[in-house]
Amino acid sequence: MGGLSIREMFSRLYDFSLFKDKSVFYMCQLGWEEEGEAWRWRRRLFAREEEVVVELTLLLHNVILQVDNDDRWL
Repeated sequence: MGGLSIREMFSRLYDFSLFKDKSVFYMCQLGWEEEGEAWRWRRRLFAREEEVVVELTLLLHNVILQVDNDDRWL
């Protein structure tokens, strides 16, 4: 995404994610909407972290997955 990985752009959320080893497609299937299953954390998020989830969710709504390319949640 603009030369940076999702992991780099949202490193704090990545640190708390329970799905570090899953693909972007898998995460999409779990649900990126607010309260979606993709958003499962090791601990409850603080208010500022929840705001960052909203930012990430908005960014991900613009992602177009290509079925012939591998992807990673990095």
